[in-house]
Amino acid sequence: MLQPNYPEPWVKRYVSQNYFAVELTARERESLQWSAAGKTYVEIGKIMHVDERTVKFHLVNAMRKLNATNKTEAAVKATILGLLF
Repeated sequence: MLQPNYPEPWVKRYVSQNYFAVELTARERESLQWSAAGKTYVEIGKIMHVDERTVKFHLVNAMRKLNATNKTEAAVKATILGLLF
């Protein structure tokens, strides 16, 4: 699992960029949490009892909301913002 262990100046700069308005749905957070744990779309789909396309839909939405270019960046940003537990 990702741990928020980043250099303090980077965190301050990132958090100050108006990301407090980011709101993820419960399914987006859950998909991102499992993705951060290394699960594939198929594995996440089985855990969440949904199709892998639905998982991808939730992850793409989370990435868009977090202005991330990939799942890893989205997970890091969400962790820094306290959106993942």
